[in-house]
Amino acid sequence: MAAPGASPQAAASSSSSSSFLGFSANSRDPSQLPSRRVGGRGARNRKKGWKRWRGPEAKLGRDLGDWLEERVSELRHLGGPVSEKPDESLFFVDTSNEQQGQKEQAAKEKPLKIDLILQPDSKVPPPKDILSYQVPNGRKLKRKQRLWEKLAEKGLVPRKERLLQQRLQNPPKANTAGADSGTDPSREFYDIWADSRAGKTRPLACKSLEGNPPRPPPPPPPPAVASLLAQKARELSEKAARLRKQEIFQLKSIRLQLKQREAELQRRKQRREAERKLEAVKPKRLGRLKYEEPDVDVQLSSELAESLRTLRPEGSILKDRFKSLQKRNIIEPRERAKFKRKYRLKYVEKRAFREIT
Repeated sequence: MAAPGASPQAAASSSSSSSFLGFSANSRDPSQLPSRRVGGRGARNRKKGWKRWRGPEAKLGRDLGDWLEERVSELRHLGGPVSEKPDESLFFVDTSNEQQGQKEQAAKEKPLKIDLILQPDSKVPPPKDILSYQVPNGRKLKRKQRLWEKLAEKGLVPRKERLLQQRLQNPPKANTAGADSGTDPSREFYDIWADSRAGKTRPLACKSLEGNPPRPPPPPPPPAVASLLAQKARELSEKAARLRKQEIFQLKSIRLQLKQREAELQRRKQRREAERKLEAVKPKRLGRLKYEEPDVDVQLSSELAESLRTLRPEGSILKDRFKSLQKRNIIEPRERAKFKRKYRLKYVEKRAFREIT
């Protein structure tokens, strides 16, 4: 920057080689001439603009004002001149990329919102599962443990432990294969595929029969008991014959009942078929109302005309077609809507009528 009071040529030469660094976007190099529109020379469309800031005094005043503004700006922002400040207070290392990477890493490690929603937010701790700490038959096992400790102090051993030690010290002996045992390898085997006519017999069966002697026959009953038994047998045979005759008679009556039942079922079946055919011809119920046959349109004898030319037609073609559509199940039966008054009529006596009466 040119010093105050320097010549215009020196200021122009120094402007090309100056390296000005401002503190804001609006700061400008004081060595450069301001533009006409900003307020340097002023507008040329007025005479006042030609006379304003044209002399060397005006140039000196502008340089002094710029120099003072620069010093005030340095004092306000840095607390003193820039030339007296160290480099550490004027420059810094840009670590924005590292901070951005740290933020992205923190965002990746942050849990999802759905996981935060599913986490329990209650201040009350969950109850402990008491069953996980309980042991089945815990009290019984503790009592047994205490009993064993007391017996061990006295030098005694529980019964189960004593039996187990005896079994380990005296193991059971293996059974030797004898002549009558089924594990004798030298015994004869029974051939089930051999011919039974060859005179071979089953030794086991013979042995069992020889060991049991025959039972003697029972003694004969006395004559009185024999006569009673014979009479009882005769009565039982007669009773069985009567029951057989009765059953035969019942079979005949049951057969007659079955025939009557079959005839009744056949008659009901025929009646249901007739009703079904009749229902198929009748109009179906499509709505809450049933179909009603219309009245036959005839004229009374007093209403008959003297000649066919003067005879008036009876009935309505539109009503006849409407009933035909209902009978053929094309539309549902309907009835005319009834007029129902929502409010009760109120009778008021007019003043004019009251004056007349």
